[in-house]
Amino acid sequence: MRQQSAPNVIGQKSPEFVKENFDAAIWNKGYDVIVEKAIRCPCKTRTGANLPDCNNCRGFGWVFVNPIETKALMTSLNASNKYKAWSVENINRANVTLMGVNRLSYFDRITLKDDYSELSENLEVKKSSTGKMFVFTSYKITNIFIIFEFENSTMPLVKISSNDYIVEDYKVVFKDGIIDCGKIVSIRYEYNTQYNVLDVTHDIRSSKNINSDGNLENIKLPIMAVVQKPHTIFDKPNFTGDNIIDNSWK
Repeated sequence: MRQQSAPNVIGQKSPEFVKENFDAAIWNKGYDVIVEKAIRCPCKTRTGANLPDCNNCRGFGWVFVNPIETKALMTSLNASNKYKAWSVENINRANVTLMGVNRLSYFDRITLKDDYSELSENLEVKKSSTGKMFVFTSYKITNIFIIFEFENSTMPLVKISSNDYIVEDYKVVFKDGIIDCGKIVSIRYEYNTQYNVLDVTHDIRSSKNINSDGNLENIKLPIMAVVQKPHTIFDKPNFTGDNIIDNSWK
C-alpha cells in the first residue's frame, strides 16, 4: 500500500486542541443528566418480532443498562421545524454534547435530572387485580397539576382532588369510590425531560497533542448527537412493578 507524501510543515504553526478545556466547559456549564446504554434485546423470534411477554424489553426490543450520572450541553433544533399536514418535523429534538468518555450510540437514553417538561394526556381508568382504580402515564411523574373527569356535555369538568389519589412513579392510584373503571380522565403533569439518541453526528472527534514526553498522542474530544423525546417509554413497570429485569453490569 502506498503512503501519501507529507506536505512541507517546516515553520508552519500547529494549533493544539486542549481536551481539558472542552471537558471543563461541558462540566461547568452542562445539565445534570443520566445516560443509559441501549441494547437490542435478543428475544427476537424468527418472524422478526420481539416476545411480548419478555420481562427484559416488554416486547419493544430495547434494553437500557448501566446508567451513569454526568454532564451534557444541550441546544434546541426546534427553530428549523417544518410544519406539514398534521405533523411538525423535528419537533422535540435537540443537540447534545458530552465528554469523549461518555460514548453514545443509536437509541441511548438521556434523562435530565433537574429539568422538567409538562404533558397533558387523556387516560382510561383501569382496575388492578387487587381492585384498585388507576391510570398509567407515559412518563414518570414528578408533579401533577390537575386531573379532570368528564361528567357530561353540559356540565363543567369535575376536578379530582389531590387528596383522592396517590402517585407512584408512572402510576396514579385513586382512592376507593372516587372513579369507576373505564372512565377517561385528563391529566396534566410534570416529568423529567428525557431523550433518545437518533443520530451521532460527531461520533469521531479526536486530535493529536504533544504530551509531556514530547511525543504526539491521540486525544478524544467531546461528541455530539441529535436526540428526540420518546413517544413510548420502553421499560415502564406494570402495576406491581415486577415486570422489568435490570440487566446492568459493572
